[in-house]
Amino acid sequence: TGFVDPNAEIEEHNGLDEDFSDEDDEEESSNADVEDNEDEEDNESESTSDSSDSDNSIDPEVAREKFQQLREQHSKTLAVIEKHGRSGKRAQDQIALLGEIFKQFRLVPKQFDLLVLSMKEMMKRVRYQERQLQKILVDIAGMPKDDFEKI
Repeated sequence: TGFVDPNAEIEEHNGLDEDFSDEDDEEESSNADVEDNEDEEDNESESTSDSSDSDNSIDPEVAREKFQQLREQHSKTLAVIEKHGRSGKRAQDQIALLGEIFKQFRLVPKQFDLLVLSMKEMMKRVRYQERQLQKILVDIAGMPKDDFEKI
């Protein structure tokens, strides 16, 4: 689902040793006693851990509830922004609440990188448009640069 529970214990994949068993047949016979002892210790520690922590994904019902909260707050925030403007006190409060709800989501690095890349590309487009406006207003129309920067 793209969500990782940050409180869950990390599972280790033990199947890798089996995949390369043909190469290490000679070494396995000498290390068999040591591995048996390690397996017994692993089994003891696994039995004491909570079985619900072995799954790193979030419960779909919890995810659904969090997305619903995010949707509701987003629509409230948009309504307040349309009514009072983005710089209004009520709008700033709603934006802060929206941010708090969004902070509950734990994104995997791949998704986080995509969000950051999207924001960087958007900022590039905004800067390009600003430069175009500045060129038109300051260079062509003769507007003082100080006045343009105030806007």
